[in-house]
Amino acid sequence: MSESLSQRPASVDLIAEPGALPLHAVGLTRLDALGLLRVHGADAASFLQGQLTQDIKSVSADAVRLAGYCTPKGRLLATFWVWTTPDLSDGFWLACSRDVAAAVAKRLSMFVLRAKAKVEDVSDAFAVVGLIAARPLDARAGAAAASPSALPAGLPRLPRLALDAALSGASPLQVERALTAIPRSALDAAWADWQRAGFQEVSPTVWSRFEVLSGIARVTLQSQEHFVPQMVNLERVDGVSFRKGCYPGQEIVARSQYLGKLKRRLFLGIGDGEPPLPGTDVVGSTAAPGDEPIGEVVLAAASAVPGRYFVQFEARLDGVATDGDVAVRIAGQPVRLLPLPYPLEDPAAA
Repeated sequence: MSESLSQRPASVDLIAEPGALPLHAVGLTRLDALGLLRVHGADAASFLQGQLTQDIKSVSADAVRLAGYCTPKGRLLATFWVWTTPDLSDGFWLACSRDVAAAVAKRLSMFVLRAKAKVEDVSDAFAVVGLIAARPLDARAGAAAASPSALPAGLPRLPRLALDAALSGASPLQVERALTAIPRSALDAAWADWQRAGFQEVSPTVWSRFEVLSGIARVTLQSQEHFVPQMVNLERVDGVSFRKGCYPGQEIVARSQYLGKLKRRLFLGIGDGEPPLPGTDVVGSTAAPGDEPIGEVVLAAASAVPGRYFVQFEARLDGVATDGDVAVRIAGQPVRLLPLPYPLEDPAAA
């Protein structure tokens, strides 16, 4: 076990570094790692309803919904944040990993057939912008739900993220995030307007850090077709509707949910070194050279402490040590588990 990981506490001040997010301010950052699809036309909603894991009827202008897009074998080709406008005039916006956007748009277009819908990869024409607000969280029951949003009204908001003290480094922290799409030709003017309104530019690393700690996976080119949704906890973060109609892979996703026992899950960890790339092998804590991997890295981001990173990894449940300092090893280095911000199993089913 590395000396630095064993001697330093798990708590890390996420917002201490220069260029990071100050408390009570709204941070602003360009998300070049995200691509953007636009699906529009009279049948856009019904078309997407038959393609994605999410109930598209639940998507609104001010609440982004998570959705997966699967192969017929139930393997994820992409994960999306989906939102729309109040009158549906722009159709639906789907933000995904930019390295899969073009191929996924082409594949979706193949299934439009006679539907009055058009799928466009607009990643070159639009920039995806993220807004972040963080503030100490009152731990009293109900305080988080009752507190007003720190973000401006009218923005498509992601689910709130509550980080306990083990992750925030101090008091519990509430993080709010929003996405919006801006024509690249208008981005400079919009950016200046936001800064005049008091928004503060922050590093994209800050967004990536919170993305990793959210425990919500983003499928990249390296992980396409590697995971059934439950293997990366997609159903635990409201990314799968089990009450809607059919979509590609629906039968396998449903079978994974209701038959048998899940053997693989997404975990959070903290390690020393450079953030590993998606697809990097994960091995058991006592693995010897040549041992088979038990999983792979999904996403990773540098922490505010130099030489340390946060990581999402998918792995076999029986291969992850939960009772010691070293849960797994990545690139030969130990990784310690961090708590997910949501229950891994449904309490009602326990």
